[in-house]
Amino acid sequence: MTNSYKNATAVDIGHELSLIPFTTELFDEINKLTESKPIGKFDYLTENVEVELLKQVGDIKFAYIEADYFGGEGGQIAVIWENQKRIYLSEWGDWEINKVLKDFGIIAKDGKDEFDTVGLGQNRRTNEWLNESE
Repeated sequence: MTNSYKNATAVDIGHELSLIPFTTELFDEINKLTESKPIGKFDYLTENVEVELLKQVGDIKFAYIEADYFGGEGGQIAVIWENQKRIYLSEWGDWEINKVLKDFGIIAKDGKDEFDTVGLGQNRRTNEWLNESE
């Protein structure tokens, strides 16, 4: 994926996991050719994005997550694909990212949940992850 899109940057977060921050620029780069409807209750995961992700990633297991919080209110939503098929599609909720991380073998440690165990709480904005790749 990072070889095909100039706005795709992989960030190693340890635990044998990487993430690609889904910035506005990457969203626009993938969706530039046609209008596409969001999948389920996702804000940014559109049909075009899903098709492109599956084309780029192939048969490996991977996930897409979104979280939106303001003033302590909000939620998360997630999807997991394996062998080009959706194997998990969550509803909007409070612990969806932790469910995905557990599915990828992450075990909560030191009184933290899975989200904080892998360091996802260290950045509040998507673009801040780009600084981690430098």
